[in-house]
Amino acid sequence: MKIDPACPIDLIDYEILTDDRGNARAYIRLRNTTKRALDRLSATVVWYDGAGETFATSLEAYDLEAAPGRRFTITASTDRPRFAVSLDVLFSLIAFDGGERVWKGDRDRLRDTPPQPKATGEELKRLALRAGEDAVAFPVKTDDIWMCVCAKANAFRKSRCSRCGRLRDEVFDSFTKDVVMSGPKPEDKPLNVTLPIDDTHYAKRDWRDDMIRERKFLIRRTITMLALIILIALAALLWRR
Repeated sequence: MKIDPACPIDLIDYEILTDDRGNARAYIRLRNTTKRALDRLSATVVWYDGAGETFATSLEAYDLEAAPGRRFTITASTDRPRFAVSLDVLFSLIAFDGGERVWKGDRDRLRDTPPQPKATGEELKRLALRAGEDAVAFPVKTDDIWMCVCAKANAFRKSRCSRCGRLRDEVFDSFTKDVVMSGPKPEDKPLNVTLPIDDTHYAKRDWRDDMIRERKFLIRRTITMLALIILIALAALLWRR
């Protein structure tokens, strides 16, 4: 998968469905990693067939329901189901709410993420015991990218995971496969480990932070709307005089 490490949107996972009329639709789950709401985005969807050949389509999404730190879903479709095996989403423009700020993609920043097989069975139990319930894979890295135990790809220059907040050095010091498998075994009683339904799970503290950020966002939006109503009312009174 190709990613732009500087992109403010996190690709969580996707599901591609096809119908009997030769159409394919992808439901792409994303996360706004910033502290501002998103308004719209432009992207190129690169569809792959089973042989590695590709086909690209343009994607425009408006009026996004993408509050700070929250997940949201967009859709993409194609009438060439042969290319509906997998996909990449390459964002070219992301506009924030209010239009004051725009993020632009750069193809020169695109990087291939290193393979990161999900941990299963005993490995997953030990990893979750040591790193936390949101840990789903052992960390891997290249010169440009490091993959956290929560399966988030980060630019290697970033010392902290943008999804779960773990420190890069701590991840590779404490949660590699060799370190984890040489540590203590889980107890015989069942571990309270939630296996991933989609590609990733967030730490509990991350969900609390998400709720706090969303509540603050809603409060700010409500205050802004009330202020606008008051200004309009005052302007109407002054105009009547």
